[in-house]
Amino acid sequence: SVRRSIGEQVDFNAVVYYQTGYDEQINDARHRVSGVFNLNTKITERFSLNNSFEMSYEDKPIVPITKFIYALRTGLLISL
Repeated sequence: SVRRSIGEQVDFNAVVYYQTGYDEQINDARHRVSGVFNLNTKITERFSLNNSFEMSYEDKPIVPITKFIYALRTGLLISL
């Protein structure tokens, strides 16, 4: 994980996980990576813009799904 301030108005944080394990059914290792990345930009004292990117990747999914799944979100934060 990492958390950094990029100047007074911008904060960045990220968390990444990696998993691996041997699967006897396929006689091979399976690998999984997932992560969340956030970029917060302070506009005023009460308003901030939040951008987040979430991702998950599996090289050999157990069920037939898309190997790489992601979501990109942008939002407005209001502090009361």
